[in-house]
Amino acid sequence: LASQQISPYAGSSYCLVPLYLPLFAPVVGSSPLTVALVFVGIDVLVSIALYALASAYARKKKHVASDASSLQWTPLLVVGAFLFNPFSLVSCLALSLSSLQALAIICAALAALNSAVLATAFFSALMIYLDPVWLTLLPALSLLLKRSQRVIFVYITFTVVLVLTFHGASYVAMGESWEYLHRVSELSIFVRDLQPNLGLFWYYLAEMFPTYRLFFVFVFQYHSYIYALPVCYALSHHPMFVFWLQVGIVTTFKAYPSAGDLGVFLSFLPLFLPLLTEFKLALPLITAYLILPTVYPILWRLWIYYGSGNANFYYALNLVTAFTNIMLMTESFLAVRKRDYLATHPEVRAAVAKKQAAKEKSE
Repeated sequence: LASQQISPYAGSSYCLVPLYLPLFAPVVGSSPLTVALVFVGIDVLVSIALYALASAYARKKKHVASDASSLQWTPLLVVGAFLFNPFSLVSCLALSLSSLQALAIICAALAALNSAVLATAFFSALMIYLDPVWLTLLPALSLLLKRSQRVIFVYITFTVVLVLTFHGASYVAMGESWEYLHRVSELSIFVRDLQPNLGLFWYYLAEMFPTYRLFFVFVFQYHSYIYALPVCYALSHHPMFVFWLQVGIVTTFKAYPSAGDLGVFLSFLPLFLPLLTEFKLALPLITAYLILPTVYPILWRLWIYYGSGNANFYYALNLVTAFTNIMLMTESFLAVRKRDYLATHPEVRAAVAKKQAAKEKSE
């Protein structure tokens, strides 16, 4: 449509921001191999950004003796968790554009970890421009900067200015029309498209009476935003963990999550290897994340192609995915709080160590 001087938003097939159009216009009409190489290249860039982020985080944590040894191989583990994650592989095979959002998010965290205020503002503005729901990462990125309130104010100000600049450029590029903003907001905020996906919205809203639709859209959208400030307050001494937790919350509760979002969320886990030893539900969580990528295509094919299932079967997997994500975040949160409590209460830590030693001796 754009090549014929027709607004790409005239139809119903394109509901993303205009930035994607000039980026991928040269790829349209190319050979399948060229298109595949472009998306593989984007994933390679994401893995490089993840490696740089994990390396910077490991350097920051070297002064902690208990974590130094476990973080030695962290960068390679993070890259491996992303490249060989079934969700990331599926996203790449599907030629999903979620990798561009992931690249902006990871670059924003990397810039914040290195205290680069302007770079953090640029990538923060880019991720918010691509999808407004990532606005919830701003408090976590402010924690990662670890700078004064004045610098944080400058960061927020620059982010807002850059977001407005991106939208102003889009307005001009679209022939001085806000049509794209109307279409994008319909999709990401008001959830007009109810095609089945990995999220929790589509099934409820498809079954909902129109009278109550707006209320339930608000309730669902509310979950992506409400946890940002409380989590930052409760875990202010763990900014990277807060950032990862907020990525997981958005991935679980956003209107249109993708397999790529889930792949990026899980790829951060090697950063917190010491926490995994505190998990009580490690085996069920690992089992769930291994089974889900296998069962999803099976139930989709049974429902869409063979007609032997229905939407309930597929949506049950959505609920299992959301429940698994929530349990992973809950277990991680409790593990961090437990470590903090033991660190500030040496007498309790000594009693726990004594109890564990006695238990190991009896065994």
